[in-house]
Parts: sequence; C-alpha cells; structure tokens
Amino acid sequence: MKIDLRKFEEIVKKGTVGYSIDGLMVKFTKNTVQISMKGIDVISVIKVKNDILSLKKDDEVELCFIKPIENVLPYLDVIRNNSVDAVLSDKHLSITDSGYEVKLLLYHQESIKHLLFDNKKPNIDFNIDIQLNKELYDYIDRTKRINARLQNLYICCEKEKLFLQSGDEDTSKVKYNFSEYKGEDWVLKFGYRSFISLWGLLNDNFTLSFHYNSDRALGIMKASLPDDTETYYLLSKV
Repeated sequence: MKIDLRKFEEIVKKGTVGYSIDGLMVKFTKNTVQISMKGIDVISVIKVKNDILSLKKDDEVELCFIKPIENVLPYLDVIRNNSVDAVLSDKHLSITDSGYEVKLLLYHQESIKHLLFDNKKPNIDFNIDIQLNKELYDYIDRTKRINARLQNLYICCEKEKLFLQSGDEDTSKVKYNFSEYKGEDWVLKFGYRSFISLWGLLNDNFTLSFHYNSDRALGIMKASLPDDTETYYLLSKV
C-alpha cells in the first residue's frame, strides 16, 4: 500500500495536539481517519477523509504509537519523498523508499488505553463563540517570550469584556481585549505549552468556544471546525 508521509505526519501532530499527548491511536478505513485521544489537559477528536493510507474497501487499520515525537517524527524525516510504499506487520509499520527502510514500532492498544477518549462530546454548554482572526494570532506572537517564561496564559471575562492575558495579579502582564461578553466575571488559567501546541494547529476556519464552571472555578476552551471534522478541548488549571 501507499502512504502519504507528510499528511501522515500532519495527522500525528493533530492527534497528539502538537505532541502534547504521549500516545496515539489512529484508525484508518478506506474512506476515513479517526482519532480520539486525551492528555493531561488536552483532548483531540478527529474524523477526516483518508487521503493518507491507500486501503481496500473493507480494510481497517489501527496504528498505536507511544511518544510519537520521539518514536515517529524523527524517523519520518529520513524519507525524502512524499508518497512511498508501506507494509504493515504485527509489530511494525515499514516504510520504504530509494533503498531506505523505516520500521515504526507499533504498540498494543492496551499500552495507551489510559490516553483513549470515549469520543462522547461533553454534556456542557459552550456559551461563548469567537471566530479566530489575525489580531488574536498577533497577540500570541507578540507575547511569546513573556508567556513562555511565566508558563501560563489566562483568558478572562472582566466588566463584560474578554481578555487574553499574560500573568496574574501578582505579576507584570499584558492584556488584550479581543471580544465583548455580557456575563459574570471569571478567569481561566491554561498551561502555556498546551495552549501554544493547540494554537499551532488552528486557522481562521476554527471557532473558539468557552465553558466556565463557577462552582469549581474551572473551565474548558473548545476549538472546532464548522463541520466537526476536528475538535480540540483545552482544560483549565487550578
């Protein structure tokens, strides 16, 4: 069978939310690619067209990897061509091209069972929807050095305005008002690495939605495409 390596690399990155999740299971059929994974503070739910692995009508392939950033990504870089031959065995996905053979070690589903997400959408209301735009990207770009040092990024509602914010009340900070929202004041704290890993997967077609639980002072940010082919969740920190 044939495999499109660049698209395979892309789906591995998306499924692990920019390698924030330490394992991955990808399910292929002739027509679809499905992923449902969870990490410490991120979740990926993906169902897209299979233009990665050439399969026959009734074929189903399940690939499981541990730490793809170490055990998959560097090995894919060895192969220079894009569309190449692949052979699947019980233990390896073997990729060959121009005399090179890369054998990616496969793991049993039990090895990453704790990282599998049950694919049920959370039964909660996401009552704030924000379309991504260049201004939001500009804020993230301008504040990279600040936020990386502080390790957290905040999204808050204050006096009916929504802000992206670096730092809390005990630090220096940069705030950016990116939308209006009529509701109670709240603050959500997200791990910067996970936020940026997710941010790197998004584009202007994504919508950001937010849920805040006032009883627990915690919340969720959801990033989704209109057709629900890709949905990501980022969980806030205490």
